[in-house]
Amino acid sequence: MFKEKNVTITLLEHLSNLTKTDLNELTYTYPIKGKSKMKKQELVEALNSEMKKEDTIRDLVIIIEELKMDMLEKHEDEDSIKISRCLMLRSLGYVATEFKSELIDYRIASDVTKLIDNFDVNSISYEIERYHLIRKVMFACINLYGIYEISFLIDLFNDLFNDVEPLDYDELNRYVDLHEKSRAGIVKHGIYLASDSLFIGAGDFENMLHAREGKEYYIPTKDELMKYYTEEYVEENKQYKELKKFIYRMVKDKELAEDTFEEITFIARWHEGKMESVLIELELRGIRFENMKQIQGFVDVYMNFYNNTRIWQNKGFTPYELRKSEKLEPFNPKVIVGRNEPCPCGSGKKYKKCCLGKEQ
Repeated sequence: MFKEKNVTITLLEHLSNLTKTDLNELTYTYPIKGKSKMKKQELVEALNSEMKKEDTIRDLVIIIEELKMDMLEKHEDEDSIKISRCLMLRSLGYVATEFKSELIDYRIASDVTKLIDNFDVNSISYEIERYHLIRKVMFACINLYGIYEISFLIDLFNDLFNDVEPLDYDELNRYVDLHEKSRAGIVKHGIYLASDSLFIGAGDFENMLHAREGKEYYIPTKDELMKYYTEEYVEENKQYKELKKFIYRMVKDKELAEDTFEEITFIARWHEGKMESVLIELELRGIRFENMKQIQGFVDVYMNFYNNTRIWQNKGFTPYELRKSEKLEPFNPKVIVGRNEPCPCGSGKKYKKCCLGKEQ
């Protein structure tokens, strides 16, 4: 829970209370020349000056106003907007916090608040709206492709959004920098923009690039692309509905069924759709199959869904679309289990002592 404390603090006072390590962290956002030779107080004063420069405050206002615009579009309430604004300002070094039990007292630097409040937002309204559009396109492409070249985004934007001013590299780079300052989700890595989820496990980024080699990008319509701005968006086709129906019929607890379905669609889109990963997820949730017939039924509907889902490894194409272009049959494995292997229903017993013979 957040609680605003009625005690004013200046940015200089706040920075003075930070450790040298904390101050050095801030220099990644606000570059300071010669920082390695500075004593703590010198670094405090340099950051205080840099963080209150006119251009820095301008960027800060753009970030704040775009956040508000985004949250209002998502029908968030004023309290949520206020909390998100505070968290953003905190991540950018403008907020002092004090933890007390379940409460967090926060104090925004009063001199910075004054600079923000006195800034003429109308003078940069076009840039705020422009940043909002481009950030949405950047994120929609992340959710559809996972990784893409910066040059590809520029070409795609200019092709689909030909009713607005063309995008160039310098403008995109500026908005990427603004996004990286204030929010997670997108990482600039060489010539690419990529989902930050691909930098959690060692080699994930490189493996994803390798899986996409030689494939073309799926090109959606403008309206279709913007649906992917919502991170959870999945095309609700026939296969999607069949999988959802199967899970809701198998899992009686409605909340568990909904949560399980969302996680399975996530695995299909962003984690190569491995059946092993899906079965492990079901086991972790305590969901067990009644017999081999039910297991095979699940495998069939899941693989049918997977084969018709737009995935990162295929640059947005479905496995079915790629295999159709190569005149191959969609992948649809059958469950084959040895008599002495663990039963795939999740019981922990050997197959011969569990579901063997219960297929009917």
